[in-house]
Amino acid sequence: MREVFVLYSEPMLDKCEIDESILSQESIETWSAMKDKLSDKYVPASYFDHLLDDWHRLTQGIKSVKDYVAQFNEFLIRCSIIDTESSTQILSRFRDGLRENLRTELLLKELLNLRNAYALV
Repeated sequence: MREVFVLYSEPMLDKCEIDESILSQESIETWSAMKDKLSDKYVPASYFDHLLDDWHRLTQGIKSVKDYVAQFNEFLIRCSIIDTESSTQILSRFRDGLRENLRTELLLKELLNLRNAYALV
C-alpha cells in the first residue's frame, strides 16, 4: 500500500513545485510587457535581422504603387520596434524602392514627409 501512495504522491509533489515557481514569477500588467515577454521566449534573435534585410531589399518592381505602399507600410509597422531611422531616412528608403520615373518625380517635388509622398504617387 505504501508503494502505491509513493507512486501517486511524487507526481503531485512535482506539480506543487511547478505551481510555486509560477506563483513566484513577476506578474505582467500591460500588453506591451506581455508582447515583450512572448517575443523574448518565442521569436528567434535572427528574425528581426531578416525582417530588416527584407525591408532594405523592397522595391516596387512590377507591383502597382498601391501594393508597394501597402507592403512598405507593413514593413514600417513591423520594423518600427527595432529600427531607429529618422522620418527623412524612411522617406528616402521609400523613394529608393520606387520605379525610376516615380522616384524622379518625388525628388523634384522636394517632399518632407512620407504621407505627402504617398499622396503624390
